[in-house]
Amino acid sequence: MTFKRALFWLVGALVIALTILIAVANRELVVFRLTPLPVELELPLYAVVFACLLIGVLMGWLFAAVSHFCRKRKAKAMAAETSR
Repeated sequence: MTFKRALFWLVGALVIALTILIAVANRELVVFRLTPLPVELELPLYAVVFACLLIGVLMGWLFAAVSHFCRKRKAKAMAAETSR
């Protein structure tokens, strides 16, 4: 096993351990409301926090992917133009 792979698994294990500790420490119920709608849910605090983090990561990934594809399309168009 290479050093990078071992470091990857070590950091992953630490992240999982910290996630479990945060979840265990924040089990209190909070009320989640969607203000204009008549929706009211009682959820554990860790579920709300992790859902917000997940939504943020997914939005960041989506914006990065869109940016990547736009740059790739521009580079392909420029390459086609220079080859003419």
